[in-house]
Amino acid sequence: MILFHGSDSSIDEINLGRCKPFKDFGQGFYLTPSQKYSESMAEAVAIINGTKPVVNTFFFIIDQTIEDVRIKVFGKPNKEWADFVIKNRTNNFYSHRYDIVVGPVLREGGAVLFRKYLDGLIDIQTLIEKIKIGDYSIQYCFCTDKAIRKLRKA
Repeated sequence: MILFHGSDSSIDEINLGRCKPFKDFGQGFYLTPSQKYSESMAEAVAIINGTKPVVNTFFFIIDQTIEDVRIKVFGKPNKEWADFVIKNRTNNFYSHRYDIVVGPVLREGGAVLFRKYLDGLIDIQTLIEKIKIGDYSIQYCFCTDKAIRKLRKA
């Protein structure tokens, strides 16, 4: 499977220690099967840093050893997904047990919806319904070195 990572630099070696915490699925290396979405992410990072966008392409190696990798898949935005994202984005002490997490990307305006939910201005069902209305892509978070070993630079 081919996955993309939008950045402002070429990534030949993945260092999880350089990955930022408090992301949707926790600290990890994020990729997407959507080249278009990775291009928009690369452009956003390049604008922030005053650099040039770079899309890195990786092969996700799915072989017989994949059974040793703990994978959590969220097929669509739902309560379980929302709770998981909230824990990862807000709790210093939360740590899940997955090597790879796959699910919807929290798109533009999504952070505002989560803030409204956390502030008690909307309920969980409203949060999920409003997120479903928007366009979202799928993201893969490779959270451990075991997971990173499943990636090969294209």
